[in-house]
Amino acid sequence: MSEEEILRNHAEPIVKTAIEANFARYIKTYWRQVEVIEEHQIFRFYTSVPVAVKNGVMWARFTTRNAKQKVAEVVRYFKERGVPFLWWIGSSSSPKNLGDLILEEGLIKEEWSFPAMALDLRELDHALLPDALNKSGIQIRQVKTVEDLDQWFAYLTNRSYPEPAVQSMYDMLIPALAREQSDIRVFLALLDGGVVGVSKVAYLVGVAGLYWIDTQPEHRGKGIGTATTLVALQDACERGYEISTLQSSQLGYNLYSRIGFKPYYLCDVYRFTPEEPVTP
Repeated sequence: MSEEEILRNHAEPIVKTAIEANFARYIKTYWRQVEVIEEHQIFRFYTSVPVAVKNGVMWARFTTRNAKQKVAEVVRYFKERGVPFLWWIGSSSSPKNLGDLILEEGLIKEEWSFPAMALDLRELDHALLPDALNKSGIQIRQVKTVEDLDQWFAYLTNRSYPEPAVQSMYDMLIPALAREQSDIRVFLALLDGGVVGVSKVAYLVGVAGLYWIDTQPEHRGKGIGTATTLVALQDACERGYEISTLQSSQLGYNLYSRIGFKPYYLCDVYRFTPEEPVTP
């Protein structure tokens, strides 16, 4: 499947592959100064940013014979660089005891297994968006100017998202603003002139991947998260996409399920924190 082709094959194995592939392409395309090793057995990425989500392993397809050695090599790689990282185990990772081998190397398993979800956009209920906008009382604006992007940056850093991670994305988004048919779009939810929520959609490997969907805690339960999610999905429909994908947080799972997203597999996540992290 080329990046230009819209995926229209809804078979479960194809969708599972697309969920991982969109995330991987998103990292390669929109993360600043990322070093990626992508081959049959592993997708590993490193940015030097001392934030766990900015370094890690997206998939690993080791054999029973070489898995223990390969896991040790990966952990040593990140230890030498002094950065935290996350190791994701999804549907394509192997062998079956990979998680146990990762634990043996000192990583800690996150409590929440992230559902990898997808939505058939042909079945999206388009009446949901106006209902959510009416309920929440917000306006939604696509980020098209540097001023808009500054608001996005301020919102996320005020929400305690790691500033190095947000700055990295900010720098990569600036050139995308000038492209009418950019493969990434960012939306702001505005209430009384202030930003109360955000969402982002990445059009990569034929599907619309949703990322960084967030609502200010004091404004949750008002339909804002639903609205910011739906406006991104509406944009995808207008561009002719048939499948949207995401990795759900525990907080967002019920919201996405109500919209129509379905879980395709659970992704276990393991965290490594260095004893002496690098200084940003």
